[in-house]
Amino acid sequence: QDGLEAVELCSFDQEEDWILIDDHLEIRIISSSINCMKIAFRYCGNADDLFAALHASPQRVQIGANATLLRTVVNSEFWRLAHLAFDYIVDYFLEDHSLSSKPIVCVGHSAGGSIAALVTALLAANGFDQVSAICLGPAPCATTRHFPKVRRITTIVLGDDLLPRASRASFIRLRNRLRRFLPKSGQSRVSLFGFSAAVAQSAIEHVVTPVTSSPTNLETHHSDELDLILPGHLFYLKPRADASLTVYALKSKQPSGGTRAELLWQLGDILLSKSMLAHHTLDAYLYALDAA
Repeated sequence: QDGLEAVELCSFDQEEDWILIDDHLEIRIISSSINCMKIAFRYCGNADDLFAALHASPQRVQIGANATLLRTVVNSEFWRLAHLAFDYIVDYFLEDHSLSSKPIVCVGHSAGGSIAALVTALLAANGFDQVSAICLGPAPCATTRHFPKVRRITTIVLGDDLLPRASRASFIRLRNRLRRFLPKSGQSRVSLFGFSAAVAQSAIEHVVTPVTSSPTNLETHHSDELDLILPGHLFYLKPRADASLTVYALKSKQPSGGTRAELLWQLGDILLSKSMLAHHTLDAYLYALDAA
């Protein structure tokens, strides 16, 4: 039910209710609820902007202080947008102190979900005691799954959705895998699959090359330490061939072997399928959550 409400908040089409925070971010604040205050985050950049955000330099940050201090690595572009949203929200609360006692639920889809998770971490670290988030198909955004003092972050991933798998490591694995299927130089004929793979490789190298060859503010080469992951408690909605849907609650660490280990492997790998983009749409999440 919370997931369905998150879809509704993210898909709200009354443009006048969305507040432009940056060229790439809008938020919507719903403070009329008696029980809690809800904040929706919508990434509004185009595909090129999103590609650029996905391979933004990783940034080491500190969240919180003293006993709850957390040192982690984040996607620097999502972190920048999260800080802009956080500043706006704090100012919003300063104008109406009666809101400060309400629980806060942050929601977002796609990159908006990644930003919602980071804003939730910032709010919890700065005196907002009852804050949680629901993230629909977010991109990996930090090297930690849980943040200090956050009540709960719930991440929902549908089927082959590409964006939750869009880590540096998964792009590199996909690029290397595609290379094995491309024809060697000098071959006169290229199969349809080889042509499709070449097109896919070209797109992937556009994303990966700046990350793996350009200096970042941490280091110039890929490291497991810089692998960003999905935030919070993860729920995987797996569509079946008979149109049914199976829901898996996954932890960051599972015993080796078995269905859950296999699913965790799938969630760390980009699957070249016709549904990798179709499963990312809000309509697809709405249908799946309603079926669940």
